[in-house]
Amino acid sequence: MLAILSGPRGRLIRAEFGDPLGLPEECKALLRWVFEDYPRRRDEQWRCAPPQGSPPAAELLNEVTDPALVAAALLALGWYGLPENGLELIRFVEHPEALVRRAAVRGLGQIGWVPALPEMEKKLEDPDAQVRDEALVSLAKYGRPETLQRVTAVAPGDPDGAAIVEHATRRTRALSKDDIPAFVEVTLKSPHYEDLCVWMPFIWDQLAQIPPDRARSLEVRLRATRLLGLGRARKSARPLIDTLSHPKTPPPLRVACVVALGRFGLPGTVDFLLPLLEAEEPELQLAAIAAVGGTGSPRGLLPLLGLWNARQKTLREPVRLAVRALGRSPVADALLAGWSRPAEGEPELTAAALDQDRWTTKEAAVWVRPQLARPEAAARLDAVAVLALIGHASDLAALERLVAQDPDEDVRWMAAAAARSIAGGDVTP
Repeated sequence: MLAILSGPRGRLIRAEFGDPLGLPEECKALLRWVFEDYPRRRDEQWRCAPPQGSPPAAELLNEVTDPALVAAALLALGWYGLPENGLELIRFVEHPEALVRRAAVRGLGQIGWVPALPEMEKKLEDPDAQVRDEALVSLAKYGRPETLQRVTAVAPGDPDGAAIVEHATRRTRALSKDDIPAFVEVTLKSPHYEDLCVWMPFIWDQLAQIPPDRARSLEVRLRATRLLGLGRARKSARPLIDTLSHPKTPPPLRVACVVALGRFGLPGTVDFLLPLLEAEEPELQLAAIAAVGGTGSPRGLLPLLGLWNARQKTLREPVRLAVRALGRSPVADALLAGWSRPAEGEPELTAAALDQDRWTTKEAAVWVRPQLARPEAAARLDAVAVLALIGHASDLAALERLVAQDPDEDVRWMAAAAARSIAGGDVTP
């Protein structure tokens, strides 16, 4: 159980969150959760990026039988974009379920697997119209002269044929010249821009220049920002922060920047996100809540708890999830577990230190430090837990002494965890 501790000095008030929530951390478990509702959860597959994500996705593909789950696994493998997944995908192009065939065809187009070209040609005559359309779009993605000719011949029978041919022509021209920047521009302006995710290690710098560029269309700026976030392109944090801070940045782009920064998991970005917790725009505020949790910075905890009763208590669930996101590290998990002890006899230390209406972080830290010498082990444990959240490098020596000398095993363990937390510090991009 996770409890928020607050209240005036000398009193301890607990507001129970309930059972801790959070996404599965193990890659296969995460992907299984994603596949269960792929249309809404698909972005989370990039928490387990390629190449690490492909083997568990392939394992799940061989374990599931429900057509929706099979299709989800195929779509995930296609989005990962690795050629070695071609053999897994091609096995399903003749599946009896059109949903599965369509997913397999889309995946093969995303990775551009050349051995599948004969099968892709056959899918242009598939009995299902959606599969035929998918085959045409997928062939257009190959960027080869022979596929361009085939697309040009077949496209007139498709309602979107002209746009498909135009995209295929520009894509083929860029790839034939090995002009990756041009390829990125072509793809970014197409409905299939998400295919660029797998290219992120090679194109992040090009994409990072787009969000701050007000000469670009809002749609392209939004797409580039979304891709940077999905691909965890952490080196692009500074351009996104600049975009977020610019007074003329449109609201949807500000929200997209906040979402991307939260996905980066950089504790140093928390300073740019914390002011947005008080944003008047609900969408921006909700994005900021999730992003602060995503940073993993202990400094995000107190401001998040301050929203517990905001907006007629409607923010409690997002706050709960954000605090849980902060708790994904062993240190934070240990702290949260420590706060769930029975209230009877609990030292008043934590309540006073976390009462943000009365204390600033600096004042709380000054008051907490002497409590490390208290005779009660529970008081020392609380002091160590609070310093792990609001402490400074100057506290490391005292924590290390506790690790070496404190008679209580729990205090020694928590002091070691707190020292690791503080020593890790915040990484400002």
